[in-house]
Amino acid sequence: MPAIFQIDQNSHVTITTPIPQLEKTSENEQLYRDIAQVFEAMLPAFRKAEIVGSEATAGNSLQVIVKAQSMKYVGRWHTEGSTENIIAAGVYYAHVDERLEGGALKFCP
Repeated sequence: MPAIFQIDQNSHVTITTPIPQLEKTSENEQLYRDIAQVFEAMLPAFRKAEIVGSEATAGNSLQVIVKAQSMKYVGRWHTEGSTENIIAAGVYYAHVDERLEGGALKFCP
């Protein structure tokens, strides 16, 4: 279930609907701002790849799926969303263990 991310004329992102499984409460207010800030930082890359056009500014909104998880290498493909009309994926690692080597992330069509 997507949340709605609103983009203003300065490319500032605000999450306008609750993220599923993460209530929009005062307790989660900073987390919502942090998630919006991470997405905002991804916008230039999405625009450069022509995934999100420059028209995705000034009052437009995007449907965004937010997923948070603890990653452990198990050598299997995740297939979530394979039947959806997903046009872009952005991945943000909040912490990467300094002992980790490699870890190239691959997406398959």
